[in-house]
Amino acid sequence: MTTPIKRWALWLLVGWLGVAVLALAAAHAHERLKLIGLYALVIGAIAGCAMGMLARRLKLRRAAVLFALAWPTILAGQLLLTYETHRLWANRTQARLHADPLAEISAQAAASGKTAAAKDQTAAWRELEASSQRSQAARARLLSFRGYLDDRLSPFGRTVKHEPEVFWAGEILLAATLGAWLASRLGGHGRPAAQRTAPPSTPILGPHDSA
Repeated sequence: MTTPIKRWALWLLVGWLGVAVLALAAAHAHERLKLIGLYALVIGAIAGCAMGMLARRLKLRRAAVLFALAWPTILAGQLLLTYETHRLWANRTQARLHADPLAEISAQAAASGKTAAAKDQTAAWRELEASSQRSQAARARLLSFRGYLDDRLSPFGRTVKHEPEVFWAGEILLAATLGAWLASRLGGHGRPAAQRTAPPSTPILGPHDSA
């Protein structure tokens, strides 16, 4: 029979691996399923229920310890989910921006520069270089994490667009808290059978004991 420390270590290891797999799978789900404000809570609840059922199977009954260990585990899963979702979004956005109209403008300017005067050609290329630098800076901002948060909250308009980081932080903190609470409730409910007190038994008196 394994010791309690080994059971706790096994639960934590399986929990970390399971939450990581769940986060990566959730990041690759269809975009229509990723409802803002709800999707993170659903993933956190699934992770919490799974960790709670595993804790019950391993007979880990300390609810406070379950909550304290499940909370950072699920929070790390939420961070991994956000990272992978942002990476996939940036790749899709980069693919849409791959046909950059600036490249066509550059080719046209290079062709027209062959017949232009040297002074006009230099000025045109300087303007083109400045425009290219501005375009690269704008693209970097668009593909950044802040750009991703702005894009996912764009359907809400200006209501929460000015504080996308606060909104996102609230999402993942609530998801981690909900998941940890479910894990502690499912796994920490009740006491082990060895610690349950049996009702006192009433001795059966024989005919000679009544005297």
